[in-house]
Amino acid sequence: PPLPLAGLVFGRERIGFVLLRRDGDALSVMQARETILDRPLDPADRSSVPPVAQVVKTLTAEIAGRYLPLHVSLADSLCRATVLELESVPADRAGQRSLAAFRLEREVGRSPASVACQPLGQDDGKSLLLAASLDEDWAGYLGDILTHAGLVPWSLGTNLLCQFNRFHERLTTNASGGALLTLSPDAWSVLIWDALGRPRVIRSRVRQRGADDHEAVAGELERTILAYVHGAPNREVAAIHVLADNPAMAA
Repeated sequence: PPLPLAGLVFGRERIGFVLLRRDGDALSVMQARETILDRPLDPADRSSVPPVAQVVKTLTAEIAGRYLPLHVSLADSLCRATVLELESVPADRAGQRSLAAFRLEREVGRSPASVACQPLGQDDGKSLLLAASLDEDWAGYLGDILTHAGLVPWSLGTNLLCQFNRFHERLTTNASGGALLTLSPDAWSVLIWDALGRPRVIRSRVRQRGADDHEAVAGELERTILAYVHGAPNREVAAIHVLADNPAMAA
């Protein structure tokens, strides 16, 4: 039988775990748990690594010592992702990563330790490069937590990009652009894609615990979509997809 799939989600103040079973092309949930931490995760406080690792070990007890894929997702507020529009993109992967790191450093004011990138082709004479980065403190901090918990991740991604990849075929069935809005207790994020299903705009904002911010989120989403649509001819957002735990957001 195929191996189960395990997922671990890190937010600023909570950690979630899910164990999935593959049934043909579908996935079914075998177990799902979440723990709210006594205090937010803090890369500057390395003394918190052992207690947080113990929380992770308790959450993931069913997979202790087992060899199976563990996918780790991070709250979008912990990472940075953007689509760069460039005159040209280097052909080699090392050159692409160096260029992505340089541009991200220029935007945030510090050099990212971990950078991933993917060329997305051409549009209106520009070369598109999807770039994502994780601050060095977070990379080392979460790495230490996983090591202390005896876990090795199969993949590491952000919540928004994980969701976009998971539902990509459903989201891009029409030959037109669209937007995906995701809300978690830690952050809200939006990804806008074009008619070819390529990410074009990625935005993320931190949320406060218990915030009643649906109207504000909707307003900023509207401004983001309008700025994208009016940025060049023939751009379109035909549908908005919402992933949230509160129907007030969809309303």
